[in-house]
This record gives sequence, structure tokens and C-alpha cells, in this order.
Amino acid sequence: MVYDLLKEPIENRLKIMSISNHDNSDTQPVNRPSQTDYIHWAWDHYQRRLFTPEQIDAGKDEHLSEAEYAQLKSALNWIQNFIMKPHPNLGRPGAVCPYVQPSMDDGLFYFTIAQPTNPDNFDTIFQELSHYKEIFLPMTPTSGPLSELRAFIILFPDSPEQVLANPKDSKAMKTRLMEEGVTVGQFFPTTDVKKQLKSKFFPIQPPLPLYSMRTFIESDWEFIKREPEWREVYHQKFGKPK
Repeated sequence: MVYDLLKEPIENRLKIMSISNHDNSDTQPVNRPSQTDYIHWAWDHYQRRLFTPEQIDAGKDEHLSEAEYAQLKSALNWIQNFIMKPHPNLGRPGAVCPYVQPSMDDGLFYFTIAQPTNPDNFDTIFQELSHYKEIFLPMTPTSGPLSELRAFIILFPDSPEQVLANPKDSKAMKTRLMEEGVTVGQFFPTTDVKKQLKSKFFPIQPPLPLYSMRTFIESDWEFIKREPEWREVYHQKFGKPK
């Protein structure tokens, strides 16, 4: 295993991550930049604006239009009121995604609005996600358990779902990104995107099209094993699943 931590149940892993965040081990760089510094770096180098949940909750930023702020606020509300809450069909106690709260607590969770040059063309959408990959990968910590909590929520409000959800294009895009160490999930308002969780299904439908981006980790096997190309990338990075 890459980390012995991956053998732990979710609740234990999150507890250990919390402890690691307050010690001087290698999992937490001593000179970790502030969120403000990281946000400024993303703008200076890539002209992409990142927003923390706290910034969105505080009200409209001077750089945002009313429509853009409404989009970010809508996405944040969905995360807070669905993804961070229990669900009767989940098959276990706790939030739909138990990693979101600790990610936010550790300042590793950001929202952004994509700016593809052509929102109707998947090649430009992939190019935009590649830009965000370049912003995402340097986010510290870049290794150790806490690196698993890094996350972007990338909104594509102007892109049609039928373009974003094209199976052939989506699979190739995800393969390329996994090769470079990140994985993305795609979620749409009307497309019946479903997750299988302990043999029960329920739709995960946000108010507008978005991608989640996070670190590709060893425990992702259950999410990627259905595709031969993804299995091959996994084997190259982690070997055989344990």
C-alpha cells in the first residue's frame, strides 16, 4: 500500500489526518502557503480565480458578476446540503462524502468557474481542466495523507451536458488526467449520474454542470476498475490492488 493509512476505516483515517495536520511530520510542510497566497498564485500564473467556501459565504466578490456569484453560491449550497449530509440510501452513517468537511477545515477545498474558449467543444473543455490540473498539483501538501484532501469544484455553467457527458471523450480525458496524478468526477443537473454505494443507488445531481478534481489515490480502485485503460494506469502507479 502507498500509505498504511489506507487500510484504516474512513472514520479512523480522518482522525489520523486531523492529528497529522497539527504535528511536524513530513505530511505537513512547515512553510505551507496561506490560502490567500495560493489564490493569488493561481491568478498570477493562470488567470483563474479560486474561491474558498468562506469567501463565497461572505458575499459577492468584487471580481464576480451577480450571475457568477449566484452560480458559486448554488454549488456551495449543494455541497453543504447534500454532499456533506447523510443520505437514507447511502448504506452507512455519515456524510455522502466524509472527506469534504476535513478538506474544508484544512483549507484544501476550492471552487472556481471554468473559462473554456469554446464551452460547446470538448477539446477546449479538456484544455481548461488541464489548466486546473496545473494549478491543483502544486497545492500543498503534495504528499502524505493530507494530500488526499485536496479538492477543486470546477463549474462549467455554459457547457451543454451532452458535450460534457460524451462517453468516449470523457473516458479519454479521465485517463490522461489519472496518468498525471489527478482524478475528476463529472456531475450534471439532469443527467442521471448514479453512484453504487453498498449495493444501493441514488442520483448525484448538482444545480449546474461541474467537475470535482482531487488527488488520484490507491483506494480509488473501486471507482475505476470497470475501464481497462483506467486499470492499466492504476497498475502502473500502485501495482495490484490490495
